[in-house]
Amino acid sequence: MNKEENELNKINNYLEEFFENWLIKDIQLIRNCNLYFTLPYVLLISSGIDFLGGLYCGFDCSPSKRSAKFIKKWMGEVNSIYKEEYMANFLYDNVRSGASHYAMYKKYASCSSQPNIYPLEKHLFVNIRNNAEDRIIIQVFQFIEDFIEAYNLFKKDHIKIHCKDVYNKLKVMLKDDKKVENLIRNLKQKNKMYYSRIESTIQADSSSPSVIYGTSASPSEADSDKYF
Repeated sequence: MNKEENELNKINNYLEEFFENWLIKDIQLIRNCNLYFTLPYVLLISSGIDFLGGLYCGFDCSPSKRSAKFIKKWMGEVNSIYKEEYMANFLYDNVRSGASHYAMYKKYASCSSQPNIYPLEKHLFVNIRNNAEDRIIIQVFQFIEDFIEAYNLFKKDHIKIHCKDVYNKLKVMLKDDKKVENLIRNLKQKNKMYYSRIESTIQADSSSPSVIYGTSASPSEADSDKYF
């Protein structure tokens, strides 16, 4: 295995364990339960777009810019409406930011997971309303499908070709943070605040980091050979 193949393998290992087994699986899990809310779906999708946008154009690019670039390019490959001028910005500013900061959507967005209210094929259509401003429809079940399809396209058509660039961007995102390391050290030593059960249980099972339902953890030093 040459260096490029090794880096691609490490990227795929990371994405499988820390993106597909957590974020994608969480989205699919609640989707398969037919839970007809919208905020959890939008927040998970938006987090995924932010991360993939970082792999696409760098984590030094602002979250709004990298998210918009990923939406326009890769979700635009799934549905050309995402390429409409200002559509990506609308999805970030009015939908994602409204959900993240205010637990409600900003003006001009109308979100639903109810197919009987907004059929999936009406996603990103305009809802014409009497005596009120028109709104752009976000059919979150279609948003889920578009996001997952865009991720698969990005993985196949971008990561595979530009693996060295993506690998370097991923390393930047996962760089050490001395301040957090000091916090962990203080909690363990000064305050005696530590608990080893979860960690030992995860290490005992090699299938995936999400084997304990409701538990997630970032890559540890022990994973360095696998990812970095």
